[in-house]
Amino acid sequence: MRSILALASLATLLGLAACATGTPAPAPMRVADTADRRHAEPCLRLGVPAIEGQAQYLGLLRPASQEYRLERADRPSDRVLCKFRQVNGGIPVQHYEYSVHLSAAGQVLLSSGRYSKEAAKLGSQPRLSVLDVMERAYADTAVPLKTNTPALTPPQLQFVQVTATQFRLIYQLVASHPQTGAIRLTYDADSGERISSQTLSSGAPEATAAPTAP
Repeated sequence: MRSILALASLATLLGLAACATGTPAPAPMRVADTADRRHAEPCLRLGVPAIEGQAQYLGLLRPASQEYRLERADRPSDRVLCKFRQVNGGIPVQHYEYSVHLSAAGQVLLSSGRYSKEAAKLGSQPRLSVLDVMERAYADTAVPLKTNTPALTPPQLQFVQVTATQFRLIYQLVASHPQTGAIRLTYDADSGERISSQTLSSGAPEATAAPTAP
């Protein structure tokens, strides 16, 4: 009970301090569903300051809690592994992450990662809606999957790097049918252009007759 009251008092003091200085306290870092909640607390408590300590070197434009989300928190051995994914408006930036290794005693053993200013400066509102993407996916998979109503995974937004300084906002989803296979589709989130179509499986194999006894 005392620890809860102490935390509540600390939160109140931080809020009052923020009001006094006119600077709102930064929002807490998002935690992805892929992170083990049992180890998320030390990652947030120790990992976020580790990133903040490298803010000037990385070139962060905003507080670390707004530039990254905790994507992985687990304990594969005697240490806790924390992986933070760069995000822009909550949308992940592919291949840009920061890793922090913590000892069992709560010490930062190793930290390293990447950050892109170019991706952080981009707008995060796609011109193409989720429904538009799904309609395009139905049309683009009607022939290869031999159905007008394949099962679709929810379209996922992410930033992908095109050149050293250019990024693209895309939608990615998978269309599938149990008999004809599965296809991963990638669309430009602004123009709607289909960037790629990758066959993941070719569906259930055809049944063959059992050999008859001579």
